[in-house]
Amino acid sequence: MQYVLARPLVDAPGSFFSYSSAGFNLLSVAITNQCGRTEDFAQTHLFDPLLIARPAWEQFDTPPDVNGGAGIQLSTSDLAALGELVLHGGNQLVPAAYLAAATTTQISNGEATGFGPGYGYGFWIGAQGSDRFILAQGYGGQFIFIEPAKDLVVAATSDWIGQSATVNQTFDDLYSVIATQVLPAE
Repeated sequence: MQYVLARPLVDAPGSFFSYSSAGFNLLSVAITNQCGRTEDFAQTHLFDPLLIARPAWEQFDTPPDVNGGAGIQLSTSDLAALGELVLHGGNQLVPAAYLAAATTTQISNGEATGFGPGYGYGFWIGAQGSDRFILAQGYGGQFIFIEPAKDLVVAATSDWIGQSATVNQTFDDLYSVIATQVLPAE
């Protein structure tokens, strides 16, 4: 965390989009500092109510104990449960106002990713033709694809370990099937 916090700002906050997992890890540090271990907080306040068993999570030797920006191992059905929570605008677990803001473009990504116009709070805000969607993406092909107008959640996981040379292609292939075949289907 010291390395991340010591990095100079290159652009004024909010003026330029640059995805960084380190930012999410900083949030994990804040949760740990205020609420106890991130993994315990997440389990009690999110996973247990959604009936998600305690997932394996990449561990650090020092607080925040887990990597808040990566390394959590959720099953496809776990991802689908999280997608349903987002699709239905939250509940007592996550306030609807927060989810509405999180799934609305907060900053333009310049469509550099090919997903669409922007990024919310941890969610890509995308478009395929006239269809608008929300995407939560994990390294190597883990993602939750949410299309509210069609009441659609698609979750995907893949085993990318040892496949680093093809990880981006794996994601692109999965994303392409969803965006070009599933989303347009009636």
